[in-house]
Amino acid sequence: MNGKLKRILCVLLALILLLTLASCGDKKKAGGRKAEVTRVPTTPKPPRKTLVFGSYEQDDDPINGAEPIEWIILEEREDGSVVLLSKYALDCLPYNPELTPVAWKTCRIRAWLNEDFFKTAFDAQEQEKLLVTTVQNEETPHYMVIGEYQTEDRVWLLSVDEVDVLYGEDAVMKCVPTKYALARGAKQSTEYDLNGEGSCWWWLRSTGDDANRAAYVNDFAEVGIFGNSVNYDHYTVRPVVRILP
Repeated sequence: MNGKLKRILCVLLALILLLTLASCGDKKKAGGRKAEVTRVPTTPKPPRKTLVFGSYEQDDDPINGAEPIEWIILEEREDGSVVLLSKYALDCLPYNPELTPVAWKTCRIRAWLNEDFFKTAFDAQEQEKLLVTTVQNEETPHYMVIGEYQTEDRVWLLSVDEVDVLYGEDAVMKCVPTKYALARGAKQSTEYDLNGEGSCWWWLRSTGDDANRAAYVNDFAEVGIFGNSVNYDHYTVRPVVRILP
């Protein structure tokens, strides 16, 4: 074999070796990397409309009077009425002052909403616009013993089923407490926020995993279905009403 042919063969062998090594490297690289997880983006819901109705102390400065309440419109019904949820957590109080078996019908927070809050937040003309609403309460293992499945209310709280099925987007679930609610003991998150302000925990009307507990929504918009002790006094209140505008 002459020198020219040897050189050609050497070049060919070198090329084959380089190609083989490159191929092995690609396979090793592909085999050693975890596949990226692709999440299908959900279609964002359009911003919910709001309206102003009633007034309540919010800036913790009673000298300048109560501030107008801003509400998120949850539902517009065929009869022209609208279901509203307060945009901000307006106050802070326990579901019930005593740690005792209690349900929505018998808890102190329901009485406070339909008596104290109702009279404080709405004047005589506004009170006439608040409709008495049949509030359905889902069954729990404890509810049959200590309460009934429906109540008639002018002001109430959302339930586990409602936030889970009807209104469960972050724009509704996440909530910021007012300065007044903070002054009353509201717990505010240092980890999660809404528009740059620490979010908070707020009560639902549903019972938890036993009759001494009530459900809530936490600071990152998750439902605490097992609940917290009904006498826990650092969760906030977001009233719900139905009005004829």
